[in-house]
This record gives sequence, structure tokens and C-alpha cells, in this order.
Amino acid sequence: MRPHHLAAPALAAIAAALLAACGDEPAPAMTTTGEQVAESVVRTLEVQTGVVFEADCGDEEGLVVADDLEVPCTVVDPATGVEQDATAVLEIIGRNEGWRTRVEIAEGPSAASPTGPEGGSD
Repeated sequence: MRPHHLAAPALAAIAAALLAACGDEPAPAMTTTGEQVAESVVRTLEVQTGVVFEADCGDEEGLVVADDLEVPCTVVDPATGVEQDATAVLEIIGRNEGWRTRVEIAEGPSAASPTGPEGGSD
């Protein structure tokens, strides 16, 4: 009987050590692509403005998502064709929930705008 009393605490200690060791391994990095960021920018702007913009955030693959990661983008107003520089700022919601995007649009059209500076803003 005595070995049983010693074995149970020993097994519990081993199990606790194994679980602790598993918790020390870092979680794999959350990644995304420029295309996925652009899709998120389009959705975010649509919710905010009711307008479906076009967005280009590059063709980068394997972007490691981090809080406040800034991804340069260009957004196009479909009504005017005016291109504007924008920044998608990624924020991690949670490991299981993913990330969200905050969009910051520069004032005025970008240098690459098809209508040039005359396209203007309101």
C-alpha cells in the first residue's frame, strides 16, 4: 500500500511538469497577406462610410501580425476614381479571434491619382 501513496503524488508532479513545459512554447505567429489586409480595409471603410472602396495593400505574403503593425495601402474612391494614400493599422483581437484593421487615410489624393491634385477633396 505504501508505494501507492508515494506514486500518486509523484505522478501528479510529473504531469504538472509536463503541462508547464508545454505552456513555455511560444504560440506560432499569426500571419496575413497584403491581399487580406486590403480586403479588411475595404470592409472597414464600407462599415464606416457606406461606400465600397477599392484597396491595394501590396502583394506581400507572410506578414507577421502585431499590434499597431502599419501596412501602407492605396484606396480608390469608386465615385471619383481618386486614389488616396492610406495606412492599415492592424490590432490583434485574440489568438482565436484574429485581428482587426483601423484605416488612416491621408489628406488629399495621392501622387499616383489619375485625376491629379485637381481632383481635390471636399
